[in-house]
Amino acid sequence: MTAARALLFLVLGAYLAAGIAFSVAFPLGEGPDEPAHFAYVQYVARQGTLPVLKPDYLDNESVEAYQAPLYYLTGALLTFPWMGTDPAIEHDPPTGEKRPLFRHAPEAAFPWTGGTLAWHLLRFFSLALGALTLLAAHRILVRFFGSQWLATAGTAHLALNPQFIYIHSLVSNDSLAILAGTLLVLFIVRSAQDPAGFSPFLAGLVLALALLSKASVPLLGGGLAYLLWNRRDQLAPSWPQALRNFAKLAAAPLLLTGWWLARNLWLYGDLTGASMSMRVVPENHYPAPLGPLEFLSLLPELVQATFRTSWATFGWMGFELPRRISNALAIIHLAAWGAALVFIRPKTLRRPSVVALALSALGLLAGYCYYNTFTNQAGWQGRLLFPAASIAAVAFLAGWRRFFPGRESWAAATLVVAQLALLIYVYFTIILPVFA
Repeated sequence: MTAARALLFLVLGAYLAAGIAFSVAFPLGEGPDEPAHFAYVQYVARQGTLPVLKPDYLDNESVEAYQAPLYYLTGALLTFPWMGTDPAIEHDPPTGEKRPLFRHAPEAAFPWTGGTLAWHLLRFFSLALGALTLLAAHRILVRFFGSQWLATAGTAHLALNPQFIYIHSLVSNDSLAILAGTLLVLFIVRSAQDPAGFSPFLAGLVLALALLSKASVPLLGGGLAYLLWNRRDQLAPSWPQALRNFAKLAAAPLLLTGWWLARNLWLYGDLTGASMSMRVVPENHYPAPLGPLEFLSLLPELVQATFRTSWATFGWMGFELPRRISNALAIIHLAAWGAALVFIRPKTLRRPSVVALALSALGLLAGYCYYNTFTNQAGWQGRLLFPAASIAAVAFLAGWRRFFPGRESWAAATLVVAQLALLIYVYFTIILPVFA
């Protein structure tokens, strides 16, 4: 076993160990909308059908009922034997102080049973999805940089991020959305580097997985659209071939997602159900969408909040890193991104994989900005951009390696040690004192 691969196993082991520790430390429900995500899975397991979002908040089994169904269907299949009883969750009574919304119920102590066991199993399911995301991200980085050391460093940049671990220690469809986005990015990079191996049907299958995981994830498909256009003469030298490729590309999305889109259109009047969600929780939305100037005036705050919540913001957005540490992280990232821009070569900018990744990231970023023109500060959450986390790792690593010219092993080791130190600090100074 090479030293780079041994370091990769260390990183993956640290991710799993930290994920289990996070999962046990946080009370059930102590995560953004986690009770509603669990209620969605529970409804599917008990009723054998999807819930319907109703206009009145109190009439709903789950206010997340409009979300894409794949995470919840899979979770229900994994946990339905234990869904007969409700989980033991307990609200933490308000005291006027800054406190978690939930606390550990005595009935939820180990060994877990019934709905409490199902909740923990779903958290572990999310953790497993995160591990698959890391393996896919590693393949992206190997393909992009051609170096096991740099690929391990980029994987550590994701795996040892406290927020990445936190999101994957909860019951949330974000874990599947992040995996689906990473697989879509992997397919784009692979297709850019090996046009002859491009499969229209596989492209459609990956897009269908993205749409069934979360409605925003297909916005990463901008890179795929670029590749299809850029390689149109190779992929479809004639009109009959182009039509056949289009039929193959559309087959999986139509067969796998058409029913869900048609159901949303019938029930809610739009393809994703977002309009009904805005009616159910109006307090999370502006009375009217922001205009361009209004949005630009909020953009500096939005950028700062998005970065902070991409690293360590826990509970229901109430507990985060000290500002001095988040500022230090921002400086490190600005330095890395700046180095990547300074040292980038013109021919690199013309690489199809670089252009495709840039367009994919811009697509998701544009969707995030649009979402925040009608969603207030409740939408300022970095996790919503995590489906493009592998692209962010590529951008960061492109600059980070410049600080270690010719010493890729040092670049990887330094990053792993620094992020392990941050993770240990977060666990012992924020998570344990507040939540455990």
